Amino acid sequence: MNIRTLSLILLLTATLVTSAAAEPGGRRPWRQIVDQLGLTASQSEQIMPLMKTYRDSRRARIDGLTTQIRAILTPAQRERYDALKSEHEQQRSASSGGALSKRHGLAEMATSLRLSPEQINQVRTLAEASMQQARADHERFMESVKRVLTPDQVNQLQAMIRSRRSTDSD
Repeated sequence: MNIRTLSLILLLTATLVTSAAAEPGGRRPWRQIVDQLGLTASQSEQIMPLMKTYRDSRRARIDGLTTQIRAILTPAQRERYDALKSEHEQQRSASSGGALSKRHGLAEMATSLRLSPEQINQVRTLAEASMQQARADHERFMESVKRVLTPDQVNQLQAMIRSRRSTDSD
């Protein structure tokens, strides 16, 4: 595992993650997508509980991963981890779009916690399992949403997702 991947894992666990970070104006990305698809009241009523279940599942998974990783850390590392997490949360809530600060670069976090090789392996194992679960949960969520949509709405959703991914990678 390279330092960037490890750092990504640490950042993932250093943030209390909600299912969708608020965008400027307080909007949530999924809410915007729902609005843009022109859902009927019935479709909206079916999708909103799916979104809540997905969000709750994601929070529980992140909280569980955070607990497991904290158990691996020494008391001094936990103290530093908690401080970094708190600092990151403050920055995230202060920024308009939940953007991450470059100051909390992933490599800096890994170095800051001074993880041993054994800890790195333990964190890697936990994080990889969590990421696999996250992918599976996301796939199930998307399939559930697609079952509610019309074929045209599915195509529109897929185009919106592709557009968002290309914007995010820029």
